[in-house]
Amino acid sequence: MALEKIRRLGLREILLLSYCGSLSPELKVGQLFLPVKAFSQEGTSRHYFRSVHGFYLPSKKTISGLRCFLSQKNLSWTEGSIVSTDAPYRETVSWMKNMQRKKIMAVDMEISAVLSFASFYRLRAAGLFIVSDELFNGRWKNGSQSPEVKEATAQYFYPIIFES
Repeated sequence: MALEKIRRLGLREILLLSYCGSLSPELKVGQLFLPVKAFSQEGTSRHYFRSVHGFYLPSKKTISGLRCFLSQKNLSWTEGSIVSTDAPYRETVSWMKNMQRKKIMAVDMEISAVLSFASFYRLRAAGLFIVSDELFNGRWKNGSQSPEVKEATAQYFYPIIFES
C-alpha cells in the first residue's frame, strides 16, 4: 500500500534494503546479497504482473548503479536468485532442497512483489540484502541479532541511506 501511495507522488525508482535467509552454503550471516532474479511464492505479484516464467528481474539501470556504488566503496557482494514467500519460518527441508535444485540462493518476503509492482508501473527497482539467517543445512540459524549482521548493516546500508 505504501508503494501505491508514493507512486502517485512521483516514485520512479525503488531500492529495497532488507534481510534474507541463506539457502546456499555460499551465503553466510552478514554477507551482502544482490538478487538478479526473484521467484515468486507470495500472493501479491500476480495482482500486478503475471510472469510467464514465475520470476521477476530487477532494473538493469538500478542493478548497474548498485554494482558501481558497491565497487566504489570497495564492498564485496554475491549475486544470484532469490525466492519470496509470504509464510515466514515455514521453510521445510523438502522445500529448501527444491529451491537449491533450482539454484536459488536466498529467501525473503517481498522482493518479487516489489519487482512485479515496478514492472507493472514501468518503474526501476532492485533489492540489496544482508543475510540474517542460514537455512541451507536443514536447520535454522538465526543471526539477525548477531554482530555480523549489525556490522554489515552499518557497512552496507548506512552509506546508501546517508550518502544518496
